[in-house]
Amino acid sequence: MIIKSDSPFHTMLPNQNNNLDELLETRRYEEAAQLFTAVQDAHFTNRNLSRLLTVANQICLACAQSRSETKWHEWAGKESQRREDQLLEVLAELINESLAPDTPAQSAATDWPAPVITIESPTSIIMPEDEGLPRLVIYTLGTFQVYQDDKPLDTWPSKKGSSIFKYLLFNREHPIHKATLMRIFWPDSSDEAQRNNLNVTIYNLRQALRSEETDFSHIVFQNDCYRVNPDLNIWIDSEQFLKFYKAARRCQQENPEAAAHEYLAAVALYQGMFLPDDSYDRWIEDQRQTLQSAYIQALEYLGSYAFDRGDYTACIAACQKLLTVEPCLEAAYCQIMRCHSRQGQPYLALRHYHQCVRALNAELDTDPMPETTRLYEQIRSGERI
Repeated sequence: MIIKSDSPFHTMLPNQNNNLDELLETRRYEEAAQLFTAVQDAHFTNRNLSRLLTVANQICLACAQSRSETKWHEWAGKESQRREDQLLEVLAELINESLAPDTPAQSAATDWPAPVITIESPTSIIMPEDEGLPRLVIYTLGTFQVYQDDKPLDTWPSKKGSSIFKYLLFNREHPIHKATLMRIFWPDSSDEAQRNNLNVTIYNLRQALRSEETDFSHIVFQNDCYRVNPDLNIWIDSEQFLKFYKAARRCQQENPEAAAHEYLAAVALYQGMFLPDDSYDRWIEDQRQTLQSAYIQALEYLGSYAFDRGDYTACIAACQKLLTVEPCLEAAYCQIMRCHSRQGQPYLALRHYHQCVRALNAELDTDPMPETTRLYEQIRSGERI
């Protein structure tokens, strides 16, 4: 028993669906999340309870996503085993043919059968293996954290030093002239003050980044330009996210399964807004928009892919993630409504319609599109969706 039988919470549950213990024990997390939402709607004036129920709802949705990802990985494991068996068959055929005696009918040049690989696993996250140089692992999605050789860098010389490091990091393909840095980060200071501020900030930044085991310089200066040392081994979550996303786009038409794998790997990396604690500098805002747009497209694909294959739990999870970044996206609400309807849960489908109405009214001061309302009426009348 997860929830105590004498808990006051049981008295708040809707009469038609009050067995929260059973939902949790059978891992029907979406239904449990909807149950928490129902209680929250009924007791919206109780702010403390509302906050608690919001957290409970989010935990249930996270559990549902974990189960969905587990199913994906189980499926991927079976596909990998099938691919291995295929390749072994090709290898056996190749060896047998190469060792068979020549016959007059056999051509001089044998056309070996090509391996049939229909499913590709997600692209590997490849880190350089040069042990002689410092290695940086940098997280920028939902947080900013730098690890050097698996040790966190928690002490930055200043907010300005951290900002300059980020700017150099994401422009590391090209040297940045010192005048550019002075103009960007100290626009209102005199020339002399700009030079002094930049010199002091770069010096302190180098000291903060310097490893105890080496004198390796992370920031190099040449021809009046600064740049991140090109010899550094660097992995950045947002860059890896875009690699997965672009890999999925390339194979989306010819190999939907492989695209789904790549998109799923990308979604797993996206833990929130790009550099969320930084000011809205133009370059940061542009990158935020690029990454969020790619994240939305990945979730839309995964939702449609799961829906077409009858995996309604995975589809709902993808759409719920969509609504965390686009709370007025009617298409996501409609997809969730269809999923619940096909799962024999029309009451959950109808509840999502009402959530859609509230979100649109609150955020955009508008009503749902006729298509959305029509879907609601069809489900309410018991039509098969």
